[in-house]
Amino acid sequence: MRLRARLVEPDWSALRRLAMEEFTLHKGHRYATAVVDPINRQVLWIGPGPSRETARAFFERLPEGVAASIEGVSIHMTTAYELEIKATLPTGGCGLRPVPCRGQNTDAKSSTEC
Repeated sequence: MRLRARLVEPDWSALRRLAMEEFTLHKGHRYATAVVDPINRQVLWIGPGPSRETARAFFERLPEGVAASIEGVSIHMTTAYELEIKATLPTGGCGLRPVPCRGQNTDAKSSTEC
């Protein structure tokens, strides 16, 4: 993807929060996943598709010890991302915040209460 070529290597030691979102490519039915640092407003990674395997590919790319420093994740309300976050992060998904789409129930609390 051309988007990946434009990414700047982040300061992984400062990473505490993540946001994961799917987006469409070329106004079609092809999707990609973006992972961002919402505090420092930096795109960290872009991968193909909105699947659990895509989320896993991001976490496998993290330098050693970075996953342990992640305190919370905001995600699109999709089970694929949620399952991989819970399986990968040492916190087990504590701080996981599903963000509803337009028209969905906005009264939803964190899917994982700690």
